[in-house]
Amino acid sequence: MQKIIAFFMAIIMFFAQLFGIKPIKKFQNISYGADKNQSISLTIPYNAKGDYGMMVFIHGGGWTGGNKEEYWGMTKAAAQDYGIVGLTIGYRLLTEGGDVDFNTMMSDIQKAIEKAIEKSAQEGVNITKIGIGGYSAGGHLSLSYAYKCVDECPVPIKFVFTDAGPTDMNDPNWLGDDIVFSQDYVVAVVSELTNTNITLENKDSEESKAALAAVSPISYITPSSVPTIIVHGKKDNVVPFSNAESLDEALTFNGVQHEFFILEKSDHGLSNDPEIRNAATQKLENYVNTYLK
Repeated sequence: MQKIIAFFMAIIMFFAQLFGIKPIKKFQNISYGADKNQSISLTIPYNAKGDYGMMVFIHGGGWTGGNKEEYWGMTKAAAQDYGIVGLTIGYRLLTEGGDVDFNTMMSDIQKAIEKAIEKSAQEGVNITKIGIGGYSAGGHLSLSYAYKCVDECPVPIKFVFTDAGPTDMNDPNWLGDDIVFSQDYVVAVVSELTNTNITLENKDSEESKAALAAVSPISYITPSSVPTIIVHGKKDNVVPFSNAESLDEALTFNGVQHEFFILEKSDHGLSNDPEIRNAATQKLENYVNTYLK
C-alpha cells in the first residue's frame, strides 16, 4: 500500500513541477486546546528540511468573531510562493459575561505558535524565526504579541504588520460620531477585552485608563521593538485612523523601523486605493524575503 501511495505521489510531483506548481504540505484544524476555536492550519514547502522561517496570520472579527481560514490563502502562499512555513491561528473569542479576555488571547497565540513549531519539527522542519500580522482585531493582537510578548515567544519575532488594527484603546475617537458602532457597544466590548467594568461614566477614571492602556499595543513599544508595517484607511469608520497615527508617532519617537501606508480613499475594508495597497503588499513581501529566508 505504501508503495502505491509513493508511486502516485511521484506522479503528482512530476506534473506539478512540469506546470510550475510548487507542491506543499497542508495541515488543517490542528487542535492546541479544548475550545473549538483553539486550532491552527499550517503549510510547509513539500521537501522542506532543516531551518525555516514562519509567517503567522491572525484573523479579525472584532475579537468576537471571524475564522482562521480567512487567511488560508495567504498561508498557502507563504509555503508555495515564498518557500517558508505558513500559519493561521484560531483563538478563543469574547462573549458577554464570558471568561475570555486580552490575556487569554495572548496565551492562545503563544500556544498556537508552540503547536506549529512542534508539528513542523515532526516534519523535519526547525522553525527559527517568525513574522506575524493580521487584519483589524488580528492586527491588534499581532502588534500586542509582537511588542508585549516578544521575550516569551519561543523563537525570535522579526517583524509585525497590521492592516487596520486597533493600537490605542484610550483614543477618544472610539466614541466619536464617525464610528459605526454605538458608544454602548464599544464600552461593552472593551469591558470584556480588559476584564474591567468600563462605562461611559467611568471611562476617564484612572482605573479605566490603566485597563485600556494594558490592552493597547502602543503601551509596549520600546526602542528595541520589531520592525512594523502599518496599513490603514483614512476613512476608516470602525477603527479610528488616529489609532494608526498614534502607532506611527510612538514608533517614530522610539526610533523603531517602520512603514506607514495611508490609504486616503479607503475605509475599514482597505479596498479603494489599489496602488497604495499593492505597495504595502510588496513591502510585506520584501520583509518576508529579508527577515524570514
